Amino acid sequence: MVLNELQKTFESRKHNLINILENQNEGLDLSKQHQLFGAIKEIDNFLRVLEHLREQENNDELNVVLSNQVNEKFKDKLSDLFKK
Repeated sequence: MVLNELQKTFESRKHNLINILENQNEGLDLSKQHQLFGAIKEIDNFLRVLEHLREQENNDELNVVLSNQVNEKFKDKLSDLFKK
């Protein structure tokens, strides 16, 4: 949940910065334009990290589910052995 909220917040910030660059009306000097461009790139990198963390989180959940399924099968086999 937290990752989704962070992603929405930073995507919104990125779009705001892009809008400032696109609609600047010659009001921003070159150094400010470079600062905005750098901030956009940093946000892009941060969003990629968030995506990676989300993928890891999904993989971890899948591994837990799979390991639980394996444990269930093992428990069934073990209980069958004790029944004999």
